[in-house]
Amino acid sequence: MLPRAKAPKERATAVDDADAGLQFEASENSLQLSRTQSEVETPANGVDVPEVRQAPRARYWTVLMSMIRSMSAGAGMFIAAYFLITTGQLKTVWEAAYPTCWLGAVHGSVNCANQVRCPGLFPQCTSAPCQDNIPGFCTGPGGGYPSRDTCTRSILIANSCVVFGGIMLGMLGFGWVADALGRRIGSICTAAVMVTGALVMTFVYSVDISTIFIVLSSFFGLLGIGIGGEYPISASRAAEHKQKIEETSAHERHQIQRRLRGAAITLVFSMQGIGILFGSLLTLVAIAVAKQTAPNCRIQSNNEMGYSQRALSFVWRFVYGVGALWLFGLLIHRFYFVQEDEVFKRAAKRREARRRRVLTLRSSRSEYRQLLSYYWSRLIGTGFTWFLNDVILYGNRLYSGPIFNGINENADLLIQNAWIVLNNGVSLVGYYLAAAIIDQPWCGRRRLQLFGFAMIAVFFAILAGTYEHFRTSNRHALIALYILASFFSQVGPNVVTYVGAAELYPSEVRARAHGLSAFCGKLGALVSTLTFGYVDIRTIFILTAAAAVIGFLATFIFLPDATGLDLREHDWEWDLTLRNHAELYGGEAANLRHLSLCERWQGRGKRYTPHWRAQLRKEERSSDAAATKLATPPIAASTLIPSIAPDNR
Repeated sequence: MLPRAKAPKERATAVDDADAGLQFEASENSLQLSRTQSEVETPANGVDVPEVRQAPRARYWTVLMSMIRSMSAGAGMFIAAYFLITTGQLKTVWEAAYPTCWLGAVHGSVNCANQVRCPGLFPQCTSAPCQDNIPGFCTGPGGGYPSRDTCTRSILIANSCVVFGGIMLGMLGFGWVADALGRRIGSICTAAVMVTGALVMTFVYSVDISTIFIVLSSFFGLLGIGIGGEYPISASRAAEHKQKIEETSAHERHQIQRRLRGAAITLVFSMQGIGILFGSLLTLVAIAVAKQTAPNCRIQSNNEMGYSQRALSFVWRFVYGVGALWLFGLLIHRFYFVQEDEVFKRAAKRREARRRRVLTLRSSRSEYRQLLSYYWSRLIGTGFTWFLNDVILYGNRLYSGPIFNGINENADLLIQNAWIVLNNGVSLVGYYLAAAIIDQPWCGRRRLQLFGFAMIAVFFAILAGTYEHFRTSNRHALIALYILASFFSQVGPNVVTYVGAAELYPSEVRARAHGLSAFCGKLGALVSTLTFGYVDIRTIFILTAAAAVIGFLATFIFLPDATGLDLREHDWEWDLTLRNHAELYGGEAANLRHLSLCERWQGRGKRYTPHWRAQLRKEERSSDAAATKLATPPIAASTLIPSIAPDNR
């Protein structure tokens, strides 16, 4: 049965004709066009782009406040980065606190002055000055260290990679929980899981060092499940938290949202950089408070590296404990103060109605196949480039401690971590630079990602070529190159992969498409942690440069650019696609500037008609006139379809 048209007076109160939500509905022999009163642009990745009130005297203040609200929506990104990336920095602490475990597993045995700072403090070793090279002195009773003091390399690799398996599981599992049971219950469950993991990581204890890291790896994976669940839940809650606009018309609101969309999403994502910097600064402060800034071979209670194992144990437990305390407060807040959003309740009813309607046309499984078949090139552009970006990002960040130790060998613990703090601080600037330029017409998403991948490839290729030379002659130049490479990673692909995957799909499948892209990203992080742990520093640089080159090519061929595009265009195109009328779409999403090179090769740009939306609005106005004469007027598309096709296809 065709929908009943609204009376003109009632329709006039909905939204302006210029930006009203449009939805295509099919009957047996004709394509019907109807307006949905309450649908507005679904923000990218579910992240709500703040609806800025444009009162003349408060415009800039409200814009600033909207940016702050955007950043506060990124609490989940802060948590993920705090635990994930700070763990890479804590490896410098673990190497100093447990050298027989960490250095022994990496080098086979700790038996040279490059790894041993205080030979006189080794078990069963004669006294000797620091840095003396005494061949074969690193042996305990029976020729080796007791088993409780040693670790296998697989245990240490698991400490980095298990968490990504948990994240991928959490993305899939808690996404279903949030849709089935509600956002509130889902968010409480993720917080509870993360609190459990963080608390065990903080208080784990054993006389067997390898047992400590086995437990850490296991509960780091549990923490990863909660972190993975934060992605779909926090994005959904942000999308459903709409601000009431009393003094702004619909047309102005959509123009503001479109102009600020990329910057707002980037600011949400910048909480990742803040979490990284906060964790590295907290680690640095804890090292200073514990008075473990440099080795001291004169204290007999210190280990063979000249550090106090007990004091450094306090350092890493303190860092994890602060995160656990923050998570516990988040759990209390969600349990007592967070209520289920009415938007979710209404959306659940709409989804159920839509599901029944869609099932009469096409099964859900068929709809998923349609997503893969119609947007396969975009999924390569968002998923594969995210995979490569996380190979670069997490491969270098999770091994930041060993990398800086390799570049600046034998540096004091405080110096190593100070370099990491500097690297993270410079990288944070990259997020804000990206936010400043990502919406500019001369830049946009695609060009920014191309530029970022190109610079990463150049700098890491230079690092690989000059590593052996600069490591002995000019370590500061090597560190500067590495920090610059990290900076361009944030300015380019790390931001654009997050934003791009959020803007290139229709709202009905956006969560699935974005989740699939994010899943590919974490798969890349898992691959890099498994690979980088078994190769030397120079090989890490070579692999990173190669990944950046492949990322540049994949971006050039497969990634479209949604800069300035009204995201509802994707919804209108998708509605037609589900009804086998994709050829009738000729809106801005078919404009060559919003298509990838691969999509241009497919001929999608031939469908573009510059005034396609104006024709729809004109047809709708004529239906309004008909509504005054007919009780249930059909909104015929017979005059609209010929004007769009076939001449302009």
